[in-house]
Amino acid sequence: MVRTAKKALSERGIPAPYRSRFLEEDRYRLWQQEKTLTIAAKDGRGEILRQQHERIEGNLSAEDVQAFQLLEQELAKPREQQHESDDSPGSNRLL
Repeated sequence: MVRTAKKALSERGIPAPYRSRFLEEDRYRLWQQEKTLTIAAKDGRGEILRQQHERIEGNLSAEDVQAFQLLEQELAKPREQQHESDDSPGSNRLL
């Protein structure tokens, strides 16, 4: 999940001050500043995962894990296919 979040931030994230990046979607907010990665659920649960250096803390649901597994599959596709699936009628946003 950490690897997938970092890849999503690298490919889709918006640069922010202090060498950080963020990505805000429908269900999750991802933020990385230097060596700290934070994933927050926007359903009221707040922070669900934090990686600081090599230490990882989290409180993930099965739905969280599934959402990031789907995102991992999406990120593995060539960029052209990613855009096609994002724009298709009825497609669900992964995050």
